[in-house]
Amino acid sequence: MGTKAKLLLLLPPLVLGLVSFVVVRTQQGEGATLVARQQQAEALTPARVAAVVRVAPDPGTGKPGRSAVCVPLGSGELHNPWRCTISYSSGRAIQYTVTLDASGAFTGEDEIVHYRGTTTTGPGSVHGCCVVIP
Repeated sequence: MGTKAKLLLLLPPLVLGLVSFVVVRTQQGEGATLVARQQQAEALTPARVAAVVRVAPDPGTGKPGRSAVCVPLGSGELHNPWRCTISYSSGRAIQYTVTLDASGAFTGEDEIVHYRGTTTTGPGSVHGCCVVIP
């Protein structure tokens, strides 16, 4: 076997090795960037949940809430369930038991309405999207 034939046999694996090395080295930084983004992701906070839940409409007027306060009642990544109270300009304050799903969508049930000195429970519910899930 001549020198030229040996070179033709060795050249493809060397080229493949060099290309593989370059591809791996260029992709190496992306993994570090992803890890850094995950570490810097903002935590799921009561204020973040309240900001999204607050826009649920007042069943009497259809207007969004004036403010909301949410408290996590559970543990785990999503802290489900949450107890959220939405205050409306009509004077209503409505409490819901809110559950988040992994996409950030929420559902609130077990409605408790405080309005003009009376408290009632009802079948009302709210739902919406999207709480940013870190």
